[in-house]
Amino acid sequence: MVGHMKKKVYLEIIRFIAVCLVVFNHTDGYFLYFSETGNILTYSVSLFFSILCRINVPLFFMVSGAVLLEKKEDIKTLYKKRVGKMAVVILLFSAVQYAGLRLSSADRGSAGEFGVLDFLQTVYAGRVIEPYWFLYAYMAILLCLPFLRRMAGAMQDSDFRYLFVLKIVFDVLLRLFGVYTGAAVNLELFMLSDSVFYMLAGYYMEHRTKKSCFQKGKNRQAALFCLGSLLLSAAAVIGEYRLKGEYTQNLLGIFNPLLTLTVYYMVKSFCTEHVLSERLQRICLYLGSTAFGIYLLEQSVRRQLLPLYLYLIGNMAGIPACFIYTAGTVALSALYVSILKKIPGIRKLI
Repeated sequence: MVGHMKKKVYLEIIRFIAVCLVVFNHTDGYFLYFSETGNILTYSVSLFFSILCRINVPLFFMVSGAVLLEKKEDIKTLYKKRVGKMAVVILLFSAVQYAGLRLSSADRGSAGEFGVLDFLQTVYAGRVIEPYWFLYAYMAILLCLPFLRRMAGAMQDSDFRYLFVLKIVFDVLLRLFGVYTGAAVNLELFMLSDSVFYMLAGYYMEHRTKKSCFQKGKNRQAALFCLGSLLLSAAAVIGEYRLKGEYTQNLLGIFNPLLTLTVYYMVKSFCTEHVLSERLQRICLYLGSTAFGIYLLEQSVRRQLLPLYLYLIGNMAGIPACFIYTAGTVALSALYVSILKKIPGIRKLI
C-alpha cells in the first residue's frame, strides 16, 4: 500500500463496525423491540442485534490497545498528542451539544440555567449527553497509558491466557450465578475494568498472536463460535426473563469477551487471507477514518432524522425502519465528518 494506505485496513473496518453498532445501540431496535413484541421475527432480530451491539465499545478499546500499547512515547508527547487532543474534543463537542440542547429547551419554553459556569460544571460531571461517557473512559485510559504499556510489554503469553480465564470466570460465570440464584456477588471480585481488559486483549491479538493463526482458514469455525456465543447470550437473557418475569439488560453483554475477541479475529483473519483491491482498501480506510467523528455527531444526526424514522415506523415493520434509520444516521454523519475535516484544526481532532 502507498501514501495514506499505511494504516491497517482491518483495524479501520473494525472501527467502522463498532460505530455502526453504537448507532444501532441508540435506536429502538436495541432492547425495546424484543422486550415488547409478540412477533417472533422482530423478537429474534432485535434480540440478536441487541446482544451483538454490546461489543461496540469493547471493539474500540481493542483497536486502541492494538495501536497504542506498542508505541514508545514520553509523558510530554503523550499529553501533547493524545491527552490534550481528547480534552479539546470533550470541551468543543460538549459545547456544541450543550448549546444545542439549551436552545432546544428554550424553544420549548423550558430553558434552565445557561452560562459558562453551568457548562463547565456539566462537562466536569459528564452530563452533557449520555453517549459521551466513552470520552471520559478513554481519557482515563490515555492518562494511564505509561503504566499500561509497561504492563503489556512485561506480560508473558501465559499471563495473557490467565487474564482471559479470570475474565471469563469472574465477569461471566459469577455474573450468571448472581442473576440466576439471586445471591449478592461481591463486586470487588470483578477485578479488571472492561477498558483495561480490552486494551490488553487488543495488544495481545495484534502483537503476541502468531500471524499464522490468522492464515489457516479458520473463519468458518470462528463464525460458528460467534453464533454459538450469541445463542448462549440469548438463552441467558430468556432464562432470566422466565425466572423474573421481565426483561432486563443484565445479561445482554454476558459473553462480550468471547464475542469481541472472535469478531476481531474474524475481521483480521479475513483481511489477512484475502487481498482487497486498492479501491476497496481506500473505501475501508475512509470509513474507518470517519468512525470517531460519527460517534461524536450521531446523537444530533439521529434527532435530525427522527421525522424520517417516525414516518418509516408508520409504514413498515419496526426493525427494517431501525436499520434504515441507523444506515441514514451513519451516512449523514460520515458526510458531516468529511466536511468538518476540511476545516483547519478540526481535522486533527476527528
